[in-house]
Amino acid sequence: MGKLVGKLNAKAGKWVSDKSWAIANMLEGLESWELSGITAGLLYLGCPPDIAPQIAQAILYLLPW
Repeated sequence: MGKLVGKLNAKAGKWVSDKSWAIANMLEGLESWELSGITAGLLYLGCPPDIAPQIAQAILYLLPW
């Protein structure tokens, strides 16, 4: 998650740092790695709507395919 936090603004980076375990658990439970699915999962975890798409995009960017 360290690389992810470095690519985000301060608000998004702090949220990711605080919720890193919950994010990891949420990602493990997803069957589809689509941007909308990750965004929805982040919103479910309480991520503010203004930063959820940015965090989801950064997660997809970092995933090895």
